[in-house]
Amino acid sequence: MSAQHTPGRLSFKEQGEANQFCLLDDTGKWYVVALLMNGEIHAARQEANMRRLVACWNACDGVPTETLEAQAK
Repeated sequence: MSAQHTPGRLSFKEQGEANQFCLLDDTGKWYVVALLMNGEIHAARQEANMRRLVACWNACDGVPTETLEAQAK
């Protein structure tokens, strides 16, 4: 059996605890996600990408990962 993803919705926060941006779950636990382009951090693009990831994550809340994977093919 594979590991389960973090359940629930995420939010986006600037000035994360360990990075310029972080994601927060429903309980306030934070997850650091660094999105680098050619090894560089571009703050404006990183923020836009993080916001999009949060929006997609929340829009798919409750949908099994396997269903999402099948639809992405």
